[in-house]
Amino acid sequence: MKLGLQLFSLIDIMNTEDGLRKVMKIAADAGYDGVEFAGFHGLTMDEVNEELKKNNLVTAGIHLGWGSMSLEDLHKDPMAIVKDAKKIGAQSVVIPSFGGKTREEWLTFAKQINEYGKMFNDSGIIFGYHNHRHEFEKFDGEYIIDILLENCDPENVFWELDPRHIVIAREDPVAFAKKYCGRVPVLHMRDIEKLTGPDTADDTAVGSGIVDIPGVVAASGDHQWLVVEEGPGPENEKHVFMSADYIRKTFLK
Repeated sequence: MKLGLQLFSLIDIMNTEDGLRKVMKIAADAGYDGVEFAGFHGLTMDEVNEELKKNNLVTAGIHLGWGSMSLEDLHKDPMAIVKDAKKIGAQSVVIPSFGGKTREEWLTFAKQINEYGKMFNDSGIIFGYHNHRHEFEKFDGEYIIDILLENCDPENVFWELDPRHIVIAREDPVAFAKKYCGRVPVLHMRDIEKLTGPDTADDTAVGSGIVDIPGVVAASGDHQWLVVEEGPGPENEKHVFMSADYIRKTFLK
């Protein structure tokens, strides 16, 4: 099991000049094994590889939907995404969100990503879906997340479970982790200090908030990666270090 950082956690830094290089250096300094990309901010795959090697990092994963790896690019030519992902040694590729408005749209989406997942898995890259809160709404009494996952083959599509969003949806992330135990090789480690509204929360360093992080880790089975993520904020860089320290002491000792 390895420790990764979703680089969106440092989006304010990443949006500055040479920002991607800066945040990869921060990840290395904080002791992360790898990074999960959310865009490449103007760097080529060769330049990304240079930064990975310089910082002794690997590519834990890639979130699609950014720049040259958009969802439109995936639909147009999935094997081109596979090729670029392999150039930087990506161990996973993830769709970060989908906004279907009907059950039928989600079923169509499930069939589509199941086909993509087989392509990626056949190429040695696991393919997954990352949740937000809206997947815990229901159609005819059935959770959207269940509609999605139960209509994809487990060997083709994994779930990158994000407990923060499940708590915001006023659901129990441990219960969902148990339900899909073994299907979460990449787990997002994300915590919140408090709920601030129906759809909002204040993020905080992993292990210092109200999310039952140990419960989710234990319930969701074996993991290849624990990936820290946090929304934008003034304390993010400090929290990146705090989260890494907590995870190493609690789960990687």
